[in-house]
Amino acid sequence: MKNWFTSLLLLLPLAGQAESPNVSPITIEADRMEYNQQHGTSTYQGNVVMVRGTLRLKSERVILHTVEKKLSLAVITGNPATMIQQGSDALEPIRAQANRMEYQPKNQQVILTGEAHLWRNGDEFSGERIIYNTQTQLVKATGDKKKGSGRVKVILQPQDETERAGEKQ
Repeated sequence: MKNWFTSLLLLLPLAGQAESPNVSPITIEADRMEYNQQHGTSTYQGNVVMVRGTLRLKSERVILHTVEKKLSLAVITGNPATMIQQGSDALEPIRAQANRMEYQPKNQQVILTGEAHLWRNGDEFSGERIIYNTQTQLVKATGDKKKGSGRVKVILQPQDETERAGEKQ
């Protein structure tokens, strides 16, 4: 059963960082856990902390969905749910937070909804919904007119000292 849970929980490379399933163990701590083999789900609730290699997730609830013992979807919810992972080419860890996160391994996407924020190398993206492709590092953000202006906000940092010096003039 331990091997089944290991294969069930192999969640990510969230930032395009390929890790072999056998290299990094997964640790999940929670107040409660429920496993439903018939539906292929496992639910972790209450102060959930999940760690695998350089990935760390914190939330109130994590639901893992599997098909034929392979992860098909992870739903992470909290107030907010947070993620941090050191990417292979990132100067700083990639950080994200939202009320809800979905990881879709087949599409290599993380979908953040509800006051979504993503930070990468000093750049910040925020909106009601952010889709982040972990392989291509493509970021798409949208706002929600029902909850505000319907706009997104992006803050891009200069790439090097030459650009910073040019901005000060």
